[in-house]
Amino acid sequence: EFSITFPAPPKEKVFSYTGTDGVDADAVSAELATADGFLKVEFVPIADSKVLTAMTDEHIRKGGLEYARHNGLTVSHVVVERKGGSRVATIRGTKILINKGKEVAVTYVNIVYYGSRSMMSVYTGAPSTSYPTQTISRFLASVRKK
Repeated sequence: EFSITFPAPPKEKVFSYTGTDGVDADAVSAELATADGFLKVEFVPIADSKVLTAMTDEHIRKGGLEYARHNGLTVSHVVVERKGGSRVATIRGTKILINKGKEVAVTYVNIVYYGSRSMMSVYTGAPSTSYPTQTISRFLASVRKK
């Protein structure tokens, strides 16, 4: 239902999950570390489209803030909007990491595209001083709805 283009072949894996509807399924994950950031995507099929339509924007917003908190992100915010006929949630936050003994602020953004039969979660991260990098900008601009 959605596609995205990596700048180089990513490392892919299949993982199992249990959806909010209680149904077990397999999903696909692909990730790539680049010289200027981190790129990851997860494609999650949804067996019952009613699960997606039942999610309110407020439910998605609260879930996004919970995701940010559990992943150690600070100064987090979530925006839910409509783009190209799909609902899209953008979760953004900052995390302080130690790199070679120095603290580095890293900006993480997770954009979730809600389709009628699937969800695509796009994750990006880079030092806050350079976010978004050209690689990240091109990666995000490559999202397409089939």
